[in-house]
Amino acid sequence: MSDHGEIASIIARNAFRVDDMALDNFGDDWFDEATLTYIDVDGNRYHCASLAEILSMIRSSYQPPLSQPCLHIVTTPVIDLDGDRARVRYYTIHTRHGPMAQPCGVGEYDVNMRKDGEGRWRITAMTQVQRLAYDRTEAA
Repeated sequence: MSDHGEIASIIARNAFRVDDMALDNFGDDWFDEATLTYIDVDGNRYHCASLAEILSMIRSSYQPPLSQPCLHIVTTPVIDLDGDRARVRYYTIHTRHGPMAQPCGVGEYDVNMRKDGEGRWRITAMTQVQRLAYDRTEAA
């Protein structure tokens, strides 16, 4: 598989794992020291400084009262390769599923990756900026 194909697969696989809460293998595509920064639509910044913190944040976001089943529909990936490093930028349409399915927001992702000692691409850092929350788009 090409580097572009492998990287695109990792991005999609991570979205599926979060949507399905199939987190047992989530870390396979991340370095243990990877970071995640999330900036919500109001500009509040949340930072996870390790894979363990990232997994804890994902698990807690799916617990009541915050739990709202959501699909992460990955779109428009731009993959820039530089040797054994890569930068990936893409948008994700966040969509609630179930009987009242509806889009609920748009996130912009900026991901840094590098190859590990075995030549596999893995995530070193991810920044997610919530660009649009549909519940905030009504006229004031």
